[in-house]
Amino acid sequence: TILQGHKDWLAAGSDILTTVTYQCHFGSRHAPLLIVTREEMKTMMDTGIRLARQAIEEKNVSPGEHFVVASSGCYGAALANGSEYTGIYPGMSKDDLVQFHMDKIRVLAANQPDGIAIETIPCVEETEGVCIALKQLGMTDICCWISLACKDGETLNEGKPFVEALNVLREVDPNSTYVHAIGVNCCDSAHIASLLKILTQHMAKNGPRRGIVVYPNSGE
Repeated sequence: TILQGHKDWLAAGSDILTTVTYQCHFGSRHAPLLIVTREEMKTMMDTGIRLARQAIEEKNVSPGEHFVVASSGCYGAALANGSEYTGIYPGMSKDDLVQFHMDKIRVLAANQPDGIAIETIPCVEETEGVCIALKQLGMTDICCWISLACKDGETLNEGKPFVEALNVLREVDPNSTYVHAIGVNCCDSAHIASLLKILTQHMAKNGPRRGIVVYPNSGE
């Protein structure tokens, strides 16, 4: 089913396939995995990337023009309580968030996808944690993007200004060494124009230049 889904996206004209690994997590001391073992979760991550590559091969499209981006969800997705829409993570320190993302990124990167997408980040502290994780892993040879989750045209899901996350990103990675693109996902498309204005003005004024990713939904 997953393989056919990827093929359908290719047939529709997509040149990037994101893997179905958003909900694959190793857990943390606050949200231990109870369903599968760590090794089984790693296998699912590996398989997710393999299936996207297989779809490109079987559709006979050019690998140089079609790309596999490994999807990695926020910590809130691991809690399965809707906290990706609040950005409230009780008991989690910044160091905890760094370790949570390092564990997943390390496994995904070992499969050498064309890119890694860390998605639906709802709060400033997790934005910083992701940046630090990428930096500590030395992620310079795989394109990485961070997409933020916002509840309106200027505010992250946690309630802080969207621009605060952009400031943290610039402070931790001032030369776009580790985070190659930034943007928004999983928010109402009605907010995109406002968020893009904030993002592009911030980038023009403060630098550095990064790619921009935008993929909203119906806002549900």
